[in-house]
Amino acid sequence: MKKIIITSLFFVILFIQISSSLTGVSNSYSVSMFGNGIVNGKGYSENFNFTFLSETGGTTRNAESSLFTLNIGFFENTQYSRTVSISSYSISPRTTVVGSTIGLSISALNYQNVWAIITSPNSQQQTLNLVNGQTVNYVPSHSVVGRYEVVFYANGSTGAIASVLDSFELTQQVSSGSGSSGGGSGGTNIIQRCNYNWDCTPWSICSENVQIRLCKNIGTCVGNESKPIEEMQCSESLFDIGLRLGLTDLIDKNNLKFNINLTEMIGVEKIDVHIKYLIIDENGYEVFSQIETKAIEKNLFYEKTLDNLNLVNGDYILRVDILYGNLQRAFAEQKFSILNQESLAEVNSGITGFAWITNDQLRNLALSFTILVLSIGGLIFIHLKKGRLRNKPTNLLSNVLGLEVYTGNGLKIGCVYEIMIRDNKIYGLMVVVDSNAPVSTPRVMIRYEFIQSIKDVVVVNSMVVESNKMGASG
Repeated sequence: MKKIIITSLFFVILFIQISSSLTGVSNSYSVSMFGNGIVNGKGYSENFNFTFLSETGGTTRNAESSLFTLNIGFFENTQYSRTVSISSYSISPRTTVVGSTIGLSISALNYQNVWAIITSPNSQQQTLNLVNGQTVNYVPSHSVVGRYEVVFYANGSTGAIASVLDSFELTQQVSSGSGSSGGGSGGTNIIQRCNYNWDCTPWSICSENVQIRLCKNIGTCVGNESKPIEEMQCSESLFDIGLRLGLTDLIDKNNLKFNINLTEMIGVEKIDVHIKYLIIDENGYEVFSQIETKAIEKNLFYEKTLDNLNLVNGDYILRVDILYGNLQRAFAEQKFSILNQESLAEVNSGITGFAWITNDQLRNLALSFTILVLSIGGLIFIHLKKGRLRNKPTNLLSNVLGLEVYTGNGLKIGCVYEIMIRDNKIYGLMVVVDSNAPVSTPRVMIRYEFIQSIKDVVVVNSMVVESNKMGASG
């Protein structure tokens, strides 16, 4: 045990202190510079080519230098991924009456197409093609009033999708009456009073301890009466974020459903939080993102569905990131997989994530302590695992097919019909579910670490069923 602890401390120190530097050298590189007011330079080497252009503003002087130094790094087999992103969007107006026109605009980077999906209060959806950097008009149905949800989308050449969630409100027009009294001497005019209707953007991210928003009057009155505040001090709130993702949450390759629980640990006022949902593939690239703003006071629990994912087979990470208050941040993440053309979430222990401490010293201390604990725990686990493997009888893979699968408390789940192999190791067992098992899908995958024994039958950890009674999508 003493050797294990010493080894763990060595790896912790190595992990924290590790740094690297790269120096690029080319013996056949040269730069020529010339011009009058504009300097052009071209550089060449066997594997490098670039064009340099600079301008001396407001003059025609020769741009000269007795000493010129240029640092260049050379990297082999480097690939760059330009992720699609939405830099801005707008809905105008956000509150209006039946018959009005809604303007939708989006500005995206590294995109191929931009569009919006509008969901009316009666759950009817309509797709509207947008033009990047321009406003496209949309006229809602006259017969449906209420809150319309708008999701702005942009996709890139790699298939990645970025999206932003927002909404606008449609209300009925207020009818006004007019008339005149009878008789020949004249009439009485009915004067209609004007109204104020303030439409405000969400609060911005905190900057220099101040948050701002813009409010405009879309009512009939002129002036600033009852105008909401547009600037306030940043609140010192602290959140913990919980994320749950189980077998029931992957509807199919295009839709992912999960639950979010936001708890405000400090502060009592209602504030806006900016929430970003990310799906990251096994190569570390973002394949889907969505941003929305929600108001929270003390606690907010809601169910979230991400649509139009178009995921392929592989391993993924779902990440939920929130930004709030005085540049405070919290996040949680969960792994899931799609295998054999089926949408299956990985069975795991259900650890949900945590909020990072905003103080730098406390955060570094917590990170170092976490790495130390994980390193020691990992080495102990490997040591114990090797001991169990030495005592474990070998089983021919062909003998496992067709075996019945039971939980540790004797509940039958089904029979093994396929063995999943990854990196020359058993990854999991595909099981045909018994009709009496409390799982709603005909097939499930059980990861190898949840298998307790394989003899005449396969015995698995009871949590496979107890924590996922609704089953997996198959």
